[in-house]
Amino acid sequence: MNSKLESKFNKLENSRLRLLAELEKRDDKELNYHPGKDEWSVIQVMHHLIIIEQLSIGYINKKLTYRTNIKKSGFGTAIKVFVLKLILKMPFRFKAPKIVSEVPDDIDFKETKNQWDQIRKEMRELFDNLPEDFLNKNIFKHALAGRMNIYQMLSFMEEHFRHHVKQIDRIARRFDARN
Repeated sequence: MNSKLESKFNKLENSRLRLLAELEKRDDKELNYHPGKDEWSVIQVMHHLIIIEQLSIGYINKKLTYRTNIKKSGFGTAIKVFVLKLILKMPFRFKAPKIVSEVPDDIDFKETKNQWDQIRKEMRELFDNLPEDFLNKNIFKHALAGRMNIYQMLSFMEEHFRHHVKQIDRIARRFDARN
């Protein structure tokens, strides 16, 4: 893995490890608490993030299989990624696309953590073996922003992760206020 990619991946991974360390202090009852009707629990938010990573790995692997007609990222892509990250920083709530919002109910934290650990291991292996000539090509596709390169994908994932950490904090505060 090249140093720029490794740095971006490690930043995302360190954020995840800090979150998991905080969540390990809570029990499954707290982590499965639903703050309101049609609102996710902390563990469901975790599953949403896991699903996104799983789908991302699958899409990239598919693109690497075909390896043809994959364009390099340009200025337009950079603008789209910037706008997407800006939207994620706003205080608004968005409904996730159906493909990444079907999360299970009442789940064990340890099982969820292990699943996420495995996905991150697969992501690291993918990045370790990603050919250099694909680093600046549009091998990831976001539902709204479209195709982007691996660096842009990781920047999006980091901002998306921060967006959901705020959500997790809100859920935890609401749980704590009830008890």
